[in-house]
Amino acid sequence: MSAIGLTNPKSRKRPPELREGYDSCILDLKVVVGHRYRKHGEPGQYVLSYEGQLLSGPDYHVPIGDMSMYVADLKAASDAGTSPLDVLDGVDSSLAHFCELLTPRTGWFRPALERYTGVELCRLLVLGRLSIKQPYRGHGLGLQAIRLACEGIGQGCELAALKAFPVQWEGRVDEGPARFARDRAKLVRYYRRAGFKPIIGEGLMVSALPLNTTVTYPYEEA
Repeated sequence: MSAIGLTNPKSRKRPPELREGYDSCILDLKVVVGHRYRKHGEPGQYVLSYEGQLLSGPDYHVPIGDMSMYVADLKAASDAGTSPLDVLDGVDSSLAHFCELLTPRTGWFRPALERYTGVELCRLLVLGRLSIKQPYRGHGLGLQAIRLACEGIGQGCELAALKAFPVQWEGRVDEGPARFARDRAKLVRYYRRAGFKPIIGEGLMVSALPLNTTVTYPYEEA
């Protein structure tokens, strides 16, 4: 997940109060049909892609951000003779990042992840892009969106995964590696509050489903 906007690391100011009715959100998502209805037998048939908006306000009609995610049925693919690596690598570059969760030789979860989940493969929820508009940051709405995604779209999944990558650094990491590392560490701490933990690779984080942590809402959005 690579799009939570960060507040100024030096700022600890309480964000402006939200108007009444803007302290919660819902997800308004749609299935990206092109990613689901591929020719039978292709690895992409085991992936459902979702994208849409976060809505808030008294009647939940105000867009406050956007979100994307995937459900990849790695177990079903493996049982059918399709490589789980091909499933994650066969849709787009965002999902391909999560090939790091798998062992190249077998296509099963890496040992550290297998120990964490207790299974070799499963149905996987991958949280992709999450963006909160500036006026609504700092009130826990991003954390609420993560929980809603895990509890709703993640039904039937045993594991959720995301990649902590601050969106403002896309294509610019070489300009300030040390500052990038600080911003990513801050984002990792943020996702920990949603129940995710670093386990494999640079910025990859996972959580067993269903979530078993209570989301807290600190003043800073990340």
